[in-house]
Amino acid sequence: MRVERRGFVTLTLCILFTLVYFKFLAPPPPVAKGEGTPTATSANETSSGAPNAPAAGAAASGQPANPAAVESGAFTATQATEREIAPFENDALRVEFTNRGAGLRQVFLKNYFANLDAKIAKHSNPSGWVRLLQDDPRKVRRPALALREVVRPGSVAHWKLDEVVWDVAEETSDAGHRVVVFRYDAPDGMQFEKRIECRPGQHWLAVTLKVGSRDVAHRGDAIDLLMTAADGVKDVERGQFTDPPKAFYGVVDRFNQATVTADLASSLHETPRDVAAGEQNKIAFVGAGNLYFAAMLRPETDADAIGGALRAAAGDDAEAVSAELQVFMRIPREDGVDSKAMRFFAGPKSKDLFKAEDLASFEPLIELDYGSWESFRWINKLLLVILNFFHGLASNWGVAVVFLTLVLRVSMFPITRMQQVSMQKYSNQMMVLKPKLDQLRERYKDNAQRFAQEQMKLLKEHQVRPPVVGCLTSFITIPVFVGMFQILRSSIDLRHAGFVGWIHDLSLPDALFVIPGIDINFNVLPILATAAFLWQMSLAPKPSDPQAQQQQKIMLIMPIVFGVMFYNYAAGLSLYMLVSSLYGIFESKVIRKRFFPLPAAVPAPAK
Repeated sequence: MRVERRGFVTLTLCILFTLVYFKFLAPPPPVAKGEGTPTATSANETSSGAPNAPAAGAAASGQPANPAAVESGAFTATQATEREIAPFENDALRVEFTNRGAGLRQVFLKNYFANLDAKIAKHSNPSGWVRLLQDDPRKVRRPALALREVVRPGSVAHWKLDEVVWDVAEETSDAGHRVVVFRYDAPDGMQFEKRIECRPGQHWLAVTLKVGSRDVAHRGDAIDLLMTAADGVKDVERGQFTDPPKAFYGVVDRFNQATVTADLASSLHETPRDVAAGEQNKIAFVGAGNLYFAAMLRPETDADAIGGALRAAAGDDAEAVSAELQVFMRIPREDGVDSKAMRFFAGPKSKDLFKAEDLASFEPLIELDYGSWESFRWINKLLLVILNFFHGLASNWGVAVVFLTLVLRVSMFPITRMQQVSMQKYSNQMMVLKPKLDQLRERYKDNAQRFAQEQMKLLKEHQVRPPVVGCLTSFITIPVFVGMFQILRSSIDLRHAGFVGWIHDLSLPDALFVIPGIDINFNVLPILATAAFLWQMSLAPKPSDPQAQQQQKIMLIMPIVFGVMFYNYAAGLSLYMLVSSLYGIFESKVIRKRFFPLPAAVPAPAK
């Protein structure tokens, strides 16, 4: 059967409307910010070429930095000087430090790349690594792992731990791992120490915080500190359908069930969220992240954290979202220190990575990307299992999407077949009743309400009921479509995963070229998917009822609506829609006609 002429006209209008819409009406998608090079030099970076070699002038000897000036019981930290610290670098991370605030100046993910071009050039250009965190040169944000005191009503935060310059030393752990040790002796006798250990091949750092005092007057005092997990997460390759960075926290209840709550930066601008651990819940972690990556801080034991804070700076900075972990510490009454152990994670939101026992507490974070319908999240998990299975066979994520689509459509054939049969039977029954319906329509042409009542009475008398299987089909297909929408946009495995030809990244639009003069990408897959969808709908059985015929014509606008809505969406979703429509066409023209023919249509009764 040839596609009707109106299908071609409609498709042409769809393409023209799409071009006009994205050129003049649609807001431009956010542009991915440039990712700096991890080897760029600055006043605070090491000048040596070896990443793990102590920098010239580094405080490896443990000698204190310039002491803070003490004036009338106060002190001024600005007289101290910052020092260069050799960065941590393993197979997964490159971490650069700052001793102003004793935190992380920059965090790079070495196995992931800012864009596809950087990934292609990864062997010769490490500047393409994803930079997840960066210290703000304006000092508006705090570096990750920086500390600050919780200010209580009537108290004064006088240490300014996130602003002062700490002493730095380097040590080696018993396991032979490099440890950077920050120490700060406050003028009032308080002593703070922060130890950061990097282990080979890991996406996390072991952090130990110690607090003591030289002044016996402080013995027994309790203090609350907030340690920054992330402040300003880089939004890598943000697209039109990508949410801005989020701040989140996880809690574990008394039944050891973990849940995660997230806030967008826009909502945090209105109301900063303070997170308190209740009697029944314990803080599992706090953090911030974008679509694919996250920076998180968690206590090593349940007793090490009492809460947290999620914040976002005022303004329109989409990266300003921040998260802090609150820890409670008490100065020992005798000589000694109070110690808290934490773990800092920076990396992809990967289910495979979170399967490791030492990172299992972060796994609930992935649930956030499965939408707010918790009762349907199992669909996303099942789809990912099937998708990973086919990827294991084909080693190509595009082929895996094709196979998954075919499996879904074949498994739904009994239901779609039942729907088609019931629709044909209903159409036959309505054809038989057409003369009587025409008489009722003529008799009550001036009384629509009475016609509807008499029509329902006639249908009930002849036991004619509209098919309900169509609702069942929608109930199944809509959650599956939403599930595909969510996993194709958030799965780290599909980021930068190619298919064939010009389709190099299933998580982005399949831009074949840029249309000259209007600067719009020509995306092939959504256009093909729209055309196939129109073709599939044109093959649907024609109903006998004039009202149903009119509704069927109106439904032809749906492929156009979907084509415009998802024109700039991930190529993986367009591929799913295209394969689904092509299978529907094959099913209509081959399977249905040759193997499972529909009941014969009843000829129209003679008038």
